[in-house]
Parts: sequence; C-alpha cells; structure tokens
Amino acid sequence: MGGRRRLGGAYELGVSGEVSLELPDNGLVTIRPVPLLSVRCTHGSLWITQSRDSRDHVLVPGEAFRFETTYLAYILALTQARLVLLPDDSSLPLKVVDGFYRRLARIARSLVGRG
Repeated sequence: MGGRRRLGGAYELGVSGEVSLELPDNGLVTIRPVPLLSVRCTHGSLWITQSRDSRDHVLVPGEAFRFETTYLAYILALTQARLVLLPDDSSLPLKVVDGFYRRLARIARSLVGRG
C-alpha cells in the first residue's frame, strides 16, 4: 500500500500521521477531536455535527472542515464516502505537533475494529 498501513480493514494510517477512513452509506464515526484537526472528504458526501454546536456541515469531495473544539463530533456518510483526518496547521510549535500526533494515534486506535 505504498507508505500506508492498514488498520482494521477500512482504516489506514499514513506515514505523515493522517488517518484515512472509508465509510459505507449511513456509516457513522464518533470522535473527540483535537483543535486544528481537519476532516477532508475525498469521496462521497459527509455530514458533520458537534456537541454544543448548533451548526451542521456537509462536505463533498475536495472540501474540508476544521474542528475548533474538543467536543464530541459525529461524522455520518450520506453516501459511501472516504475521509481523511489530518492536522490543519503545519506552523504549530513542535510540542503541540507532537501532542497532536499522539492524540491522532489514539483516535486511529479507537477506530480499529469498528468497521
């Protein structure tokens, strides 16, 4: 898979720490994101909502959403979809980036086995 490692079938962890995820139609992922985590839709369409936030977001291929809080988030595939979770800002201090990747690794591990 050229630089990617399979996680539980439908999940992949990229060499730079991003997490790719395939969801079936109506597939749901629940995560507690870190600020500056982005979700990019690469296939299909996604609906994103977060606890304590009245706004909803719909993404189509090429669009992204950046989490600003750590409130519980729900990502629903409106059609069969593929998404990528990745850091949004490469200008962050090294200590913040290191903590971000540790948290992202925990998110990836929590997704294993949910497919």
